[in-house]
Amino acid sequence: MKNVFVKKPNEKGMISMIMMLFVSAVVLTISVSVASLAMGEMKMAKNGVASVEKTFYIAESGLNIALYRLFSDPSPGSYTIDVDGVEVAVEVLLNPGESYQRIVRVKATTPDNKVRRVQAIVDTDSFGVALDYAVQGGDGGITMENNSVIEGDVYSNGNIVAENNSYIQGEVWAAENHMLEGADVSENVHVYEIIDSLIGGDAYYNIIDTDTEVTGALHPGASELDTEDFPITDEDIENWKSEIVDEVGANSSECPESYNTGYHCIMSDTVLETTKIVGTSSEPIGLYLDGDSQLILGGNLWVTGD
Repeated sequence: MKNVFVKKPNEKGMISMIMMLFVSAVVLTISVSVASLAMGEMKMAKNGVASVEKTFYIAESGLNIALYRLFSDPSPGSYTIDVDGVEVAVEVLLNPGESYQRIVRVKATTPDNKVRRVQAIVDTDSFGVALDYAVQGGDGGITMENNSVIEGDVYSNGNIVAENNSYIQGEVWAAENHMLEGADVSENVHVYEIIDSLIGGDAYYNIIDTDTEVTGALHPGASELDTEDFPITDEDIENWKSEIVDEVGANSSECPESYNTGYHCIMSDTVLETTKIVGTSSEPIGLYLDGDSQLILGGNLWVTGD
């Protein structure tokens, strides 16, 4: 039988062994912690991807709903819709470069603040243009009679003449050296000359008569305004003309005495679809609307005269 000798470790060796075991325990603890952190990050990443995918799905769904709504209502505007419990903001805009196009913008925001935006440019058969004024007049100006009312702002490249208590509920501009005469205006007026008018706001002018009343402040010596182009192009107008089928001519027997030649007169409530008031280049036919009657347009109206 062989003798077996076991060497007792000295104190230094015991310390080394203990330290080695302690380091091993620390490494093991760090490894477990890193593994737990990695698993947590993987779970968070998975949830994040799912959230992003859901946001994308909701935004795309919102866009599809908005495009479907364009069939019945191609007008610009903003609204919200609910998609899978998420509120989606929709904005429909006119495309400045193409009158028959709409820009549809959709923004989906999930409860955890994930945001997805999508946009589409859509061709439609509905004409649209950004109009800055309720009425815009050319070089011939604007004439108002028989208690007529314009609700909104007015811009004219010519004179604005109002008679018989006609009223403009908005702001008024007349370009160059043109005038405003006989009008009751609720807001500010910017014209070269003001004659016999009632101004509810400030007056910006060069000439004003003593019959004009101004509620707001007076601003004499105002600069003349430039003429403004129409927001509708000649090409658009020619396209509209080519689509008109219905035509009506003069109806002298129904007109007041002063309009019994060369006019089509509306003397009672009337609906006109896409219509041309027929005339020739030498004898255009005008349109007269009785002050107590209502004309409803179901389409574009082409008046060859006044």
